[in-house]
Formats: sequence, structure tokens, C-alpha cells
Amino acid sequence: MRFFAIILTFISTAALSQGGSLYSPFGVNGQCSIDIDDLDDLTVLLKDDFGNTYFCGSTSENLIGTYPFDVCIGKLTPSGELDLSFGNNGIFRSDFPNHTISSLKGACLNENGIYFIGNAVNENQLDSSDFFVGKINLDGQIDVNFANNGFFTSQLLGAYNTPGNVLIDSEERLVFCGSTTEETTTYVEYPFIGRLTANGTLDTTFGTTGIVIWDYYEGNLVNGISVLNSQDRHGEGAYANEIIEINNNYFIAGKFVGTAFEQLHIWSMTKEGELNPNFVSQGPYIYQLDPGYNHLPTNMVYDGQSIYLSIVTDGSFYNGKQLIQKIDTSGTLLDLHSFEHMNYDSQSLFLKNWNGELYVGGYSKESTNTTPGHHSDQFLLYALDTSFNIMSDFGQDGYFESELSWGDEELGAEDFIIHDGFGVIGGYHNNLIGNNITDFVFMGVNMDENLENYNLDNSTFQIFPNPASSLITIEHSAPIQSIEILSLDGRRIQFYEPNTSSFSIQFENLSPGGYYIVLKSQENTYSERLIKY
Repeated sequence: MRFFAIILTFISTAALSQGGSLYSPFGVNGQCSIDIDDLDDLTVLLKDDFGNTYFCGSTSENLIGTYPFDVCIGKLTPSGELDLSFGNNGIFRSDFPNHTISSLKGACLNENGIYFIGNAVNENQLDSSDFFVGKINLDGQIDVNFANNGFFTSQLLGAYNTPGNVLIDSEERLVFCGSTTEETTTYVEYPFIGRLTANGTLDTTFGTTGIVIWDYYEGNLVNGISVLNSQDRHGEGAYANEIIEINNNYFIAGKFVGTAFEQLHIWSMTKEGELNPNFVSQGPYIYQLDPGYNHLPTNMVYDGQSIYLSIVTDGSFYNGKQLIQKIDTSGTLLDLHSFEHMNYDSQSLFLKNWNGELYVGGYSKESTNTTPGHHSDQFLLYALDTSFNIMSDFGQDGYFESELSWGDEELGAEDFIIHDGFGVIGGYHNNLIGNNITDFVFMGVNMDENLENYNLDNSTFQIFPNPASSLITIEHSAPIQSIEILSLDGRRIQFYEPNTSSFSIQFENLSPGGYYIVLKSQENTYSERLIKY
């Protein structure tokens, strides 16, 4: 384990209260940056019920072409600060066991901990890739009771394994997907689905071994981890990289690699490890949007009726556009929606649903920007209804877009999560100082235009404890004129006029969750997110 430093940077911008604007209580007026090592790369954001945000990815020294990445997971408080009680000063950082180069590809969270999926290689075995699932507790420490001292691994068919994503299903089991290669004869990529029990052992009620592989070329499922009798199709095959649970089945999306280009594929399996008989195709359904070009699904959500898949492609028709495919639960393709961001190229790298609306976004790059290596100039987030109508009252005519306030560095959004009243976009930005190349960067986004933000000095107010279960105390250097407790959509829940410098509030009757407390004295107004557990 290498020593590392953590640097926090906060940025001041004008505070706005409209839905789709920077959420000023996060960081300083909506933006913050975290530097762990020379190369910081975000993969996924997670959230808990108390407004905390967990960022998961990889970090590494810059060794000029050699990248000995470590897996890293950090925790941000609702105010956008590192929770220093988590991990090592706010960060969990580790290689996968017995490997020197590790990367994280997916993660999920519940009240028992954080589960993450990734792969690892050794510097003297760069043509091989091993697959891992790990678990840390919510304090940021390895759960040694999970699998083998915190890590499950399998060679699957051989040494070439690509992880996809991981979820916790409705029965609290860990389900993961990816691809594996039988490297002794064919080098074909085979997609797989696996399931672990809560303690990290293979769940043999899924199929007969806990891992089920789809053999494209024989047209059947294979239980167990054994050599497949496929034709010699070196470099071809399929990857599973997105998985969700729908109506007691697993729905999977990925890409199929042919001889010249990558197509999309979707399929569904029962919880017993069989093909879903109600799915439109007995096996993966393969299709393409721009024939002859490459396609990749980046996120998948379900709104209770339909599935939505965000897609990126380098095809001539859809390249540089936001692209969403609507699918029913039987696998039938419904609407395909694409739209352009005026004078910009953009990519749909994440897709979320919240309160009956879809939020899609990712990279945003000016069309005139031809600087080599420049992937993105801004963070971009669109709000749409489920009929793909842009919600014009969100942000700037339906979208949020923001640069960093301290310069014009290259930056790109990788993921987005939504708390009760605000969202957090996470990604990277170039910060070329010495050996440093990229840092993590985060932006808070207002999700409700009725929520008023206060951007005033809080140095004379104290609120404790927070989070709390039933009682908080507020202290101020001068008499407190009023105290409001608001719901996250701005409704007043409680109101007091204490006219004292110290005041306690009982709120055991409030439901657990997030609230806002707004304090006023003769000179100051201050608001803070209040967590009731």
C-alpha cells in the first residue's frame, strides 16, 4: 500500500436556486475537486439514505506509460466534504489480492456494505486479466468475513476475464456479469452471469454452479466453468456490462463483437439461472443502430413499466448525440430517441430515473474544439419525461451544463446520483501540475426549483448532533429570531421563534430522512441539511 495525500479544492460561484442549477450547499457553491494521486479516474457514484455520496474508481501514480492503478472508494458528506472517518482519511485504497494493477468497473451499496467488481493483472502478465468481487464495510474497511478475506475471485474459463457490473437483488444476493475467454483454442468472448450468497460464496441454486455462461455459437447455456466447443473465432464474442432486476428476472445488456464492429445485445434470465421464457429471444437478441459502426450500452434503468438504455456509438448518424433506447420487459424494442446539444458533441454516459423523469448526460464538447485528447469541455445533464419530452423548466431550457470555475481544463462527467433534494455529478478534470494529470471533480445540482439555498456565513451558528435521532440543539452568538425545518421540496414542517441564543428541538415524530433547517438572527441567515435517523 503506497502513501497518498488528499487535497480538497472548493470553488466559489454565484448561488442559484432554480432546479437544474448548481446546488450551493454542496462543496462551496456547488463544486469541489479531490486529488488522491496523479491519475484519478471515476467509474461510478453511490448514495445512502443520509445524503452521503460514495465515489468509486481507480487511482495511480504517473509513471510515464505504466499505470499501476489501485481500486479506490471515497465518501463525501452531504456538504461535499470528505468523511475522514471513512477508510484512511476518507478513502479506501487497495489492489486486488496478489496483483499489482487493479481497476474497478462497477459497485453497489446496501446497509451491510459496499460491493465492487473489477479486474487485475500483474506487470509481468499484461495479456491476462483476473476477475474479482470485493466488499468493504460502511466504515471503509475490508469485510474479512466476505468470501476469502474480503474478495471473491474465479478464473472462469481462463486468464482473460472482463467484469461488467454488480447488483444486490431483492433477496439480498450479489449478482454480477461480465465476459470470459477460453484462451486455449478459440479466444472467443463469452458473456456470463454469476451469483453469490451474502457471505461471498457461489450460490449453487443459480444454475448448478453459481455461474452461467452463454455459448453463442452452440446456442445454449453452460453451467460450470469448463472449456466450450466453439468454432475458431479469434477476438469475437460478447460482453455483458449492465444488469438490473425486473419482475423476478435479471435483464442484461452489452455488446457483441463481430469481425469489424460492435453491435448491441440484450437478454434475460430467471433467478434459477435459465433463459427467461417470456423474453422475445431465446438467448441474447443482437441488433445495431448505425450499421457497420460500434455501439456500447452505458446505463440501464427501469421505471416500473419500461426499460431505458443509454447508448454511445461512433456511427455517422448518432455520433455526438444523446441516445436512449426504450424497451419493454419482454425485450421488444420500442422508441429510439436521439437529440443534439446545439453546437456541441455529447455522449450519454449515464441515465437515471427519478420522480417519473429521466436524467441523461455525460460529456459535452464544443464542436469547434479540435484540441488533441480533449474529450469534453463541460458536465452535461438533460431532464426528460418518459415520452422523451425535454423538461424546459429544468436548468437552461431543459439541461444543466457547467464548466469549472477556476479554469478551462478538460473535464468529463462519468456518473450521476440523486438524493432527495439534490443530485451529484462526478467525473474527472485535467489538472496538469508536475506529474499530476487528472483529479476527481464533483458538482451538486438542484433537483427542485422550489428549494431555496442560502449562501451566507455559518461561522456563528452551531447545530449538534447531526445526524440525530430525536433532539438537536442550535447555538448562536446572538438571539436566534427564527428556526424553520423544511422538507426537501421546500415545505415547512416545523417553525419556532425562540429569541434566545440556545434552543433545543424535539423531532422524534419526523420520518427518517433528509430535511433542511433554516436559521435566522438579526444579522445572519444560514441553512444546513439535517439528517434524521
